Amino acid sequence: MAKPLISEKLEEAPYHCVFLQPHRDDICFSLGAFAARQIGSLMITICTVSDWVHPQAVPVRPSQEDVTSMRKVEDQAFADDAGLASHFFALPEAPIMGWSPWDLSRAIENQQRVETPLLAELARIAPGKTAAERPWLFCPAGIGGHVDHVAVLFTVLSHAEELSRHFRIAFYEDLHYASRWRARMTGLARFFAETKETRLKRWIFPLDEYAINRKLQLITHYGSQIPEAPSDLSDYAPSTLPGFRPHEAIWTAEQPPDGFRLAPQGEVEEFLGRKLAKLRRSNRV
Repeated sequence: MAKPLISEKLEEAPYHCVFLQPHRDDICFSLGAFAARQIGSLMITICTVSDWVHPQAVPVRPSQEDVTSMRKVEDQAFADDAGLASHFFALPEAPIMGWSPWDLSRAIENQQRVETPLLAELARIAPGKTAAERPWLFCPAGIGGHVDHVAVLFTVLSHAEELSRHFRIAFYEDLHYASRWRARMTGLARFFAETKETRLKRWIFPLDEYAINRKLQLITHYGSQIPEAPSDLSDYAPSTLPGFRPHEAIWTAEQPPDGFRLAPQGEVEEFLGRKLAKLRRSNRV
C-alpha cells in the first residue's frame, strides 16, 4: 500500500467540509440537504467517465463522451445551486473498466487506481496540523456494495490515521442504496466489519418541510439519471423505523457538524429485529 501523500507543508484551505463522491449525484442524493447549507465547501467527484443514463430519461443512449459531458454539466449545476466548489477527476466508472459494479473481488484493485489521485488532492487542500479546526471529510459508507464506493471507503480507512490529523472523518449512508432496507442492512453489516475497531455513532440530519423541498429541487439537476422528478424522498432518505421523518445520516466517532443529532440508541438493531419478525410471520402463512 502506498504511503499517505499528505506532507508537513500543506496549503491552508478555506473549506469547512470536503465531500467525496464516487460518482456524479452521490452527494446530492445522500447529503444534498446538508451539503447545500455548507456554502463554499468542496465536492470532489472521482469516477467521472460514464456511459450510463436512465433509459426512460434518455431513450436514445448517447455516446460515452456525450454521457460524460452531460453528467458533468448536471453535477456542476448542482454544485453551483448548492454553493459548493467542485473538483473532477478523470477516472472511469467500474463498468467502463469492464468490471461489474457489484464485483467486490475488484475492490482492492479499484482502490489502487483511486488512491493516488485522491490522496494527492486531499494533501493539496488539507490545512496544516496547527489549524484551529480540521475540516470535515465525508466519505461514502459503501452501503450498496458498488465497487467504486467501496474503493473510496477503503482508501479513507487505509489512511484514516494520517487523514484524521487533518480532517474530521464521517461516513455517509449512500443513497439511494440506503433507502432499501435489505441493501442498507447488508451494507451496514459490511461497513461495521470494516470499522469494528472504531467507536462510531450514527447521527441524523432531520429534514423539515423546507429541507425536503430543497433536496427534491436539487435532485432534479440529475435529469439523465432519474425517469421523472421525485415527488417525495422515499428513494433519497435511509430506510429506518416507522414514523421517522426523512433525514440524512452519517457515522462518526467525533462530535458531528451542526444540525446533526444522535440517532436513537439501538435504532438499527430494533429495525432489523422488527423486520426479521415480520419475515418469520409471513413465512408461516
